[in-house]
Amino acid sequence: MGATSGGATLLFGAIWAELYGTAHLGAIRALATALQVLATALAPAILGWLIDSGLELNALLEYMSLFLCICTLGLVLLLPSLLQHRARTLPTS
Repeated sequence: MGATSGGATLLFGAIWAELYGTAHLGAIRALATALQVLATALAPAILGWLIDSGLELNALLEYMSLFLCICTLGLVLLLPSLLQHRARTLPTS
């Protein structure tokens, strides 16, 4: 799990630098980290509330898988336009 986390940190830094440039990379990383911490704090409370409300674990896992698929699809659809925008804004030298 530690290797995955370390690899993701390196990968995200490289992707964000490629997409947004390096001028605001610190601000982008800070925002992403803050959102990650917020999601990590809220997830147990939300999942606990859903389980206490009677949602079965299998259904909960199915909804979480669906959410992951929707997010992945959104990224796959959005990434080409982000890369095209980045290519148009790169300085030519």
